[in-house]
Amino acid sequence: IVYKFFELNYLLTKTTIMKTRLIALLSLLFVFGVFIWSCDEAGLLPDPEETSTTSAEDNAAAELAVSSVFEGVNSFGIDEDGKKNTSTDDPIVTWNDEHTTVTLDYGEGGTVVAAFNGENSTTNPDLEAAITVTNFVSGGYVMSGAFTLAIAQVMDTLDGNNQGPAFSIIITDDLIFNADTASMTWSGNRHVEWIEGFRTDEYPSEDDVFSISGTSSGVNSEDVPYTVVISTDNPLLMDDCEWIAQGEITITEMIDGEENVMILDFGDGTCDNMMNVTVGGVTVSVEM
Repeated sequence: IVYKFFELNYLLTKTTIMKTRLIALLSLLFVFGVFIWSCDEAGLLPDPEETSTTSAEDNAAAELAVSSVFEGVNSFGIDEDGKKNTSTDDPIVTWNDEHTTVTLDYGEGGTVVAAFNGENSTTNPDLEAAITVTNFVSGGYVMSGAFTLAIAQVMDTLDGNNQGPAFSIIITDDLIFNADTASMTWSGNRHVEWIEGFRTDEYPSEDDVFSISGTSSGVNSEDVPYTVVISTDNPLLMDDCEWIAQGEITITEMIDGEENVMILDFGDGTCDNMMNVTVGGVTVSVEM
């Protein structure tokens, strides 16, 4: 495929950036889940005996697992660039005869099957993949279930601006996560968008910006239902900063009919390692 602004190998490089940055962002969320637990244990959050951090930890683990599946499908199913630029171990990749369904076999790490509805390319505006996950290992959990990956914005229809592709991840039925001593469920949707820097011709690029928004819900490993909101008005942004520099996550639990709300505020775009955590109306500024 010939693109107006780029050579093919450069496009593959830019697509690799998206995959790498996305996994880095979701990995940071997982670290933040553990970090919030540490703050709670140290008594930095108000009313530590009443402040649950399990939902933050479990949501981060679920986000990371789904992101890892997305990364694998994007690398081996959509791009097929042969570079195997994933953070997971390379799977055994098998296509059906019609080249519409790909199976990623991670051995003891589980399997991922993606069935495409058409041309498996980020230039296909109607692209969707029905993804089935069986015993996929991530972050100490084993995940099983199904979800849909859909192209929300293609690469080559955005003449004159600096945006790249966007994807939607839709989970209508609960994904099941099992560990040795706990289990949890998770569902929802995520919108992942390359909002700046795609059409620049420099590499490595320092102007790439990625956005994540969406809602989700689940039942955590302590059997407590919760919801998560990353608003489109204040999405998580990943640029060349080492940290998430902007965005907000709101996690709401229902415990004995009472709402327990935790807000993670990553700032206004300034690149620093500070985050504000609000629980019970009290805000604590913490260094990550």
